[in-house]
Amino acid sequence: MMTKIANILLLLGMFCLLPAASHADTFDEIVNRAVENSPLLQASDARMKAELEGMKADNMLPDPEVEFERLWRSGEGENRWSIGLSQEIGWPGAYSARRKAAQSLNNAQKALMASEIINERLRASQLIVEIIAANKEIGVLSEINASMQRLREQYLRAWEHGETTILDVNKIKIEAVRAATALEAARNRLRAATAELQSMAAVGTTTVTVPADLDFPRESLAGIDDYLTALASSPELESLRRMAEMARNSVSVAKSTRFPGVSLGYRHAYEDGSHFNGFSIGLSLPVWSRSHSTESAAATELAARLDLTARSVALETQLRADHTNAISLREQMQELGPVVDGVNNLTLLRKALDGGELSLLSYLQEVNYFLQARLDYLSLSKEYTLIALKLNSLLASADDTAF
Repeated sequence: MMTKIANILLLLGMFCLLPAASHADTFDEIVNRAVENSPLLQASDARMKAELEGMKADNMLPDPEVEFERLWRSGEGENRWSIGLSQEIGWPGAYSARRKAAQSLNNAQKALMASEIINERLRASQLIVEIIAANKEIGVLSEINASMQRLREQYLRAWEHGETTILDVNKIKIEAVRAATALEAARNRLRAATAELQSMAAVGTTTVTVPADLDFPRESLAGIDDYLTALASSPELESLRRMAEMARNSVSVAKSTRFPGVSLGYRHAYEDGSHFNGFSIGLSLPVWSRSHSTESAAATELAARLDLTARSVALETQLRADHTNAISLREQMQELGPVVDGVNNLTLLRKALDGGELSLLSYLQEVNYFLQARLDYLSLSKEYTLIALKLNSLLASADDTAF
């Protein structure tokens, strides 16, 4: 199945659906490196293989049984012995039912693996977006921190010459500490996201590195109907449908075990100086607990169908909420972006402070105001990209994964 995983990974290589800027290919390449040796996917593949092989083993004939008997005569005469070989054969319909159940499980596992690959790629993509956001936040906070440190030194010198008050010095010291603390918190988030991304490629020697200047991938939104159509044929729901099919076949397996099994055998015996050849036939009578097995299988089938219904409703509800949220975030970005993105308000504020147009307190308040606006815009961009990636992963699965 690992070959199938590799094929699906290649099919999903164009995970970012829209043509992006110069870093678009780099973003996809990083995602590919993160998931190509995923221990989670390899573990899932091993578990699925074990489960399927176990079901196939249950559909094999039992091992033949060899018997030998020897009896010693208590009085005069020759001893007796016999040897036999027998093979148990279940009801013919049981093998066909188990074979169908195994095929349903195999189909369900293929769909489930495709779903897990998509989810793992989405997880890697979202971690990369978190890293991009952390790098951008570090860039903003580094600028603020450097400005505050320079201002702190400037006010310390001014205080030494009696040109400012200790209150102003303390204000700028507090802001300098706040800026340094916020910067370190952003660096911690970057380290945590980077470590988590690297852990996804823990198998082998793959190193996953996100360039510091990598930008958010450009993700646009399709219509809600496109996403709903893609959801209906998504690998996750396909897997649940196949599991319901397997449960239905398991009911047939349980019903078939209510019929007798047959045991056929060859017998050879030696008695009173003569050899005897013959055969044996036996029936296994399923009289204990068979009704409970059938009822258990029927309940499992009902649960599988209800799981499919419940999951379909939950996914559709979440999809609609995500789509509405993404539209709202995009609108907020369009309003906030022009006044903060690429506009260096901090430079203008510093000129106003140096020119005496702003007091120190007013300057610090204005700096914090515009800093928060830039961070808000960055947060909007990150959240929009995360949701858009999640939504567009449905379109990727619909386009590139076939069952």
